[in-house]
Amino acid sequence: MVLSSPFGLIHNDVFTRDGEVEPAPVRLDFVAQALIDTVRRIKALGPSVTVVAPTPGDGRDIGRCLVRVRMFDLPDDNCDFSLDDLTGKIKRSYRLMDIIAREAPVMRMEKLICPDGRCRAMQDGVFIYRDARHLSVEGAAYLALKRAFVDRMLRPGEVPIR
Repeated sequence: MVLSSPFGLIHNDVFTRDGEVEPAPVRLDFVAQALIDTVRRIKALGPSVTVVAPTPGDGRDIGRCLVRVRMFDLPDDNCDFSLDDLTGKIKRSYRLMDIIAREAPVMRMEKLICPDGRCRAMQDGVFIYRDARHLSVEGAAYLALKRAFVDRMLRPGEVPIR
């Protein structure tokens, strides 16, 4: 089973099972434990679980940026960004993924899109992003083929990227 989310829960108030409110920003350990409990419950039913980390982003609508690149004949790397430029929310989500990786394999999108620390919004002429947070259909297919995305999702532990 694959669990994927922007994990925005960690940035908002959360209502707990006992009716209490965990105020924003929610403690990572609180959310991590709830997610780990979910992973364990799923595993107890038989399926393996892989968690997909949020797509790296710097806050811009990368899909729109890529359209402008094509419309105005700008350089293909015009929409690229550094991992140092990730939004605070994405960085916090990645800290959550570090905790979750102790319990379940985590597919780290930044390792596929930004292998050298530079996030490539377009690769081999393929738009990787649809918008600020999502892969384009073509980008997902490209990553699946070029990076053996699916095979790596099925390996135990954190997914190694060469």
